[in-house]
Amino acid sequence: MSLLNFDNSGDRPLRNRRNLKTILGIGALVGVIALGSTLAASINLNSGAPVEFGQGVAQTTACDNNILVTPFGRFINATGEGSFMFAGITLSNLDTTSEGCAGKSFSIEAFGQSGSSLATYSISIGSDGSFASGDGELTNQGSQGSTSGVTLTFTTATLDAANVYTITIQSSGDAATSSLRNRVAAGGFHSCYLFNTGAVKCWGGNEFGQLGDGTTVDRSSPVAVSGLSSGVAAITTGKYHSCALLNSGAVRCWGGNEFGQLGDGTTVDRSSPVAVSGLSSGVVAITGGGTHTCALLNTGAVNCWGENWAGQLGDETTVDRSSPTAVSGLSSGVVAITGGRYFTCALLNSRAVKCWGENFGGQLGDGTTDNRSSPVAVSGLPSGVLAISAGGYHACALLNSGAVECWGENFYGQLGDGTTDNQRSSPAAVSGLSSGVVAISAGFEHTCALLNAGAVKCWGDNEYGEVGDETTVNRSSPVDVSGLSSGVLSVTAGRWHNCAVLTSGVLKCWGDNENGQLGDGTNLDSSIPVIVSGLA
Repeated sequence: MSLLNFDNSGDRPLRNRRNLKTILGIGALVGVIALGSTLAASINLNSGAPVEFGQGVAQTTACDNNILVTPFGRFINATGEGSFMFAGITLSNLDTTSEGCAGKSFSIEAFGQSGSSLATYSISIGSDGSFASGDGELTNQGSQGSTSGVTLTFTTATLDAANVYTITIQSSGDAATSSLRNRVAAGGFHSCYLFNTGAVKCWGGNEFGQLGDGTTVDRSSPVAVSGLSSGVAAITTGKYHSCALLNSGAVRCWGGNEFGQLGDGTTVDRSSPVAVSGLSSGVVAITGGGTHTCALLNTGAVNCWGENWAGQLGDETTVDRSSPTAVSGLSSGVVAITGGRYFTCALLNSRAVKCWGENFGGQLGDGTTDNRSSPVAVSGLPSGVLAISAGGYHACALLNSGAVECWGENFYGQLGDGTTDNQRSSPAAVSGLSSGVVAISAGFEHTCALLNAGAVKCWGDNEYGEVGDETTVNRSSPVDVSGLSSGVLSVTAGRWHNCAVLTSGVLKCWGDNENGQLGDGTNLDSSIPVIVSGLA
């Protein structure tokens, strides 16, 4: 998930960013992944409650030191459209000793939209570190009872994809905490990080309490969010606010609340987390927009709250809401959501995309520049969209071919098509990225992509080094981020900064650092990734 911030000043964003306080946040894709033809996806194995697969981010188990999905395990259509199988889901560096995963079991379960279980696949690990399953073929490469070098590949029989709504993986028993992390949210002037333990830390700007530490003091290194030392499943950030999805399916938010974006029924700022009204359970994903927030429910419906002047809440009005309201026409069938400056987009289980809200730059993708207070279809997208991400005035989609297409404003080349044409109100292909992309994140006026080799490329506005190529030159097509040619698990784009989690567990950020949002203990901008301190 990535969160960005945007200027709210007339027809064009001001360039004097240091003095802006009218900056809005956006949230990139978060949500469950429906299955179609070929989906790049990764695995999250935790003890306790099941966790949905997360798009494009390799994750860890709760009973190892460093478990990787190689190379971002894929769901493959086995016999054509309408069916699929798990293939090439590879867990490497698996600790199969008694101190790790030995004696435990993992289950993979597919569910229909109603919540009914369609299929369960079980993998057990014996006390000697051996693997066993009666539900699919297992390939075990490496010594049993080893702390490293063991690789497990699990392949299942086919399953009817048309009936599958979500997939979960769950491990049995208590287990040690892994040191590898992969969840970070980059906001307008701040960043937040979710630990394996379910704890959250934030850093950067804190004018409205968006760091959640009970103060309004900026921090250039991470501080703990009050009351969230465990139990958090996902995080998102917006303009001056942050939110957390709990394992229970409830949502907590904190920070600026001028328009009700915290969802607690008030417009009072909060420097520590408060419960979102009416969402005590049943939420599977969250996304932070500029001054609005949205949640994806386990029914496939979407609720939004906060500012609504452009219709970004999707309830067919332009009335602000301080508690969740249903998005019109999306009572089911949604698998992912992403919040932009003043707009929101949803990925449907049909792999189509719908957007609503502000459309100044053509960011709704419907071929017009008319604002919409209810969802409209993005026109011209190829079939098989895997992921979506909304930026300031633009949005992007990751296709099942590994290609990327973007639409909306393009003044700084953020669409990546090699031009700086004013805008595109329908999708255009990103130059040089016709395959090999596993995740995307759209920033204010820049965009980043994670490749299947673990490398990161960015393009667009580069005034503060947010493209990460050791320059401040704008780029209208993708360029390599310095020092990130491999070993990256996830990337998230913020307002004018980005963060990436490495396979080593290190978190690096780059770009604008006026408020300490890079987390390196300074306020110095950086055009190359720097290590975030204090996350050990």
